[in-house]
Amino acid sequence: MESLLFLLALCKLVEVLRSRDAHKPELLVLLLRDSMLCYGTLLAALVPNLVLWICARPTVRNVMTVSVPLLQSTIGTRVLINIYEAAEAKVERRQWLDTDDPIFALAVPYHEPHAV
Repeated sequence: MESLLFLLALCKLVEVLRSRDAHKPELLVLLLRDSMLCYGTLLAALVPNLVLWICARPTVRNVMTVSVPLLQSTIGTRVLINIYEAAEAKVERRQWLDTDDPIFALAVPYHEPHAV
């Protein structure tokens, strides 16, 4: 299932990067990039874990068992930090926005207030 999601994200990333549109959605590119890195890193950790599980003695099998959940939580945290930093950078570019919450800037487009 993870491999299917990886392939779909890879196809979307190639589509976005190949588009000639000058305005590429920053959040979409960020999420696609991070999902590629997440999948590659977890695959690189899971393959040796699987090999150890199949080939190693029973006393050695659990050597890498702790590293995979640790890596998953670290990567998940890094993805959230990247999203937050992207939102914060967008707020800095739009200093006239009424809120200081960077996540709000990603979700709600800014509209000029109407003159009364």
